[in-house]
Amino acid sequence: MNDHARDATQVDVTISHGKAPRGAVSRRTFIKGAGGAAIALSAPFVITRARAATQVVCRNPGGAYGDALQAAYYEPFTKATGIEVVGVPASAGKLLAMVQSGNTEIDVADITELTALVLERKDALVPLKYDDWKFGKVAELARVRRPNMVGSCWTANVICYNTDVFKGENHPKSCVDLWNVTKFPGPRMLQSMQAGFPELEFALLADGVPKDKLYPIDVQRAFKSLSRIKKNVAKFYDTGGVQVDMLTTKEAVCGSAYNGRIDVGQKKGAPVAVEWNEANNQLQVQCILKGSKNQDNAQRFIDFIMQPSAQATFAKYIPYGPTNREAFKLMSPELSRNVPNFFEDKVFYQDATWWADHRDEVEKIWNEWSLT
Repeated sequence: MNDHARDATQVDVTISHGKAPRGAVSRRTFIKGAGGAAIALSAPFVITRARAATQVVCRNPGGAYGDALQAAYYEPFTKATGIEVVGVPASAGKLLAMVQSGNTEIDVADITELTALVLERKDALVPLKYDDWKFGKVAELARVRRPNMVGSCWTANVICYNTDVFKGENHPKSCVDLWNVTKFPGPRMLQSMQAGFPELEFALLADGVPKDKLYPIDVQRAFKSLSRIKKNVAKFYDTGGVQVDMLTTKEAVCGSAYNGRIDVGQKKGAPVAVEWNEANNQLQVQCILKGSKNQDNAQRFIDFIMQPSAQATFAKYIPYGPTNREAFKLMSPELSRNVPNFFEDKVFYQDATWWADHRDEVEKIWNEWSLT
């Protein structure tokens, strides 16, 4: 795992098919984090009563994202409160299994909004005590706050390209451009269903749908648009770990990628770049698992990391956008321009509720479409 920063943050969801009873979970209920690679607990994690009062256990996917959590959130929280933060890797399926078994060993789940919505529907989360918050002002978080979860950062699927192939301003600047293989020739790469969801929104944008008219998604129209570009797609990837390599070797000269992965590639000198126009912004959330052993500490931890100073520090370690807009006042202009939610007029925000409602339908169509 940990093959790329955004992969490490996201645990995407597959809602199971079939006629299982409501609340039942099949092996295919959840697609794993880290771009589809399963995250398992490396060893049994046991919380003793003696330690429970002085710690909080958080899902930490590792990688660059995990390092950012440690530096920006875990260590400052412990210094401020004396409460130890224990980071533990776990798949979304593992989180749900803990709750259903009555042995919830992880308190705070750091997961995608889509995953959290599925867990919420399975009664696996507890309400956040916003009225008790001391650090994160609720009024500053209206856009990202739900009763059982709160957004902690914005990640993005973005248009990307090889800067040796497309120099200066001569690169795809929209999804229409991305689909235009005459003006911008060369193989593409796009996200697959196995990585969480296919690029239906990008396909609709390429077909002329305005950003503010993407939802509810016209699934048939989106797949028709995907069919137009399909023969030019070298790979529908299921892991972000291949993105920079594909661009660097020119196996793909442009396509979609995760902004965190491209940032890592740029810092290592790879000839890759991001186009922020029409970026698909997605919310990463914090929530507390039902039956967890350190819920009071978990409430305090989530409150702490929602304050502007903590979120501004987090963005220094990995280019994901703060959900508390006050954090931008503490960030440099250069850093601000490198996070997904800075360019409000250029991007759109994924409707996670639509995906939670329709992902099984999309998966069925994808499975049939990908074989043709």
